[in-house]
Amino acid sequence: PYQPKLIVLYASDNDIAKGLAPREVFSDFKKLVAKVNTALPGTPLVYIAIKPSIKRKNLWPEMKKANDLIAEFCAQHPKLEFADIAKPMLDNPAHSPDPELFKKDGLHLSAEGYQVWKNVLLPLIEKTGAKSSQ
Repeated sequence: PYQPKLIVLYASDNDIAKGLAPREVFSDFKKLVAKVNTALPGTPLVYIAIKPSIKRKNLWPEMKKANDLIAEFCAQHPKLEFADIAKPMLDNPAHSPDPELFKKDGLHLSAEGYQVWKNVLLPLIEKTGAKSSQ
């Protein structure tokens, strides 16, 4: 029943944690895009990259592989945008997630973490032509 102007999606963090391979995550993403294109043709989709986290640091190489596959796919499709939130989250001398970006559990974002995401997402949302309430 909805006719959204834009879809913003964060997914796959838990999929990798449960053992799905990067190619499986990528395949699921492509299936979702096909469903969106069928049900809501022309609706832009912004995919938020799988985030690096303190708790799942050991899974980051697999998460990055999935991100890379999805980013490459998005670059080839004009209605898809890849929100690379991982790059600014790792933008420090250690190239590891800053603890200030997370709650105590090392997995869920703090207000500072969400601010990083907002800084990445707002320009992409504007690029799609959809309005943002911020």
